Amino acid sequence: MSTAHRALSVLVLALAFASSACLGNGHSVNAYGGTRFLDANEWDDLDNPIVYGLDGVLKVDLPWLGVEGGWFHSEEDDSGVGELTVDDYFVGLRVTRWKILIEPYGSAGVTWVDSGLDTAGADDSDE
Repeated sequence: MSTAHRALSVLVLALAFASSACLGNGHSVNAYGGTRFLDANEWDDLDNPIVYGLDGVLKVDLPWLGVEGGWFHSEEDDSGVGELTVDDYFVGLRVTRWKILIEPYGSAGVTWVDSGLDTAGADDSDE
């Protein structure tokens, strides 16, 4: 990921955090971590990278509706195959119908996926 992408990601997440802290009820900043399951037989050594990310949600004045944006990053390094890097950036609308102990939600939006595979003999990037 380029320095400009990192700087933009940090700025967006800082603004989301500040907005969430200052604007009140219904806003949130969420952190995620886990494993990405790519389930591709030809990539056996690279199909379970660790993934982490953040998103911010700003509640709007319409019932059940919020605006969300965030980023996920995963990297998997295998000495025999190479290094796989995937960054997902997303924005969209989030609908939260119920406010209970957990908040199930649905969302719709757009995602930009920036991935790259670095191998010993070649470098391939797909944006």
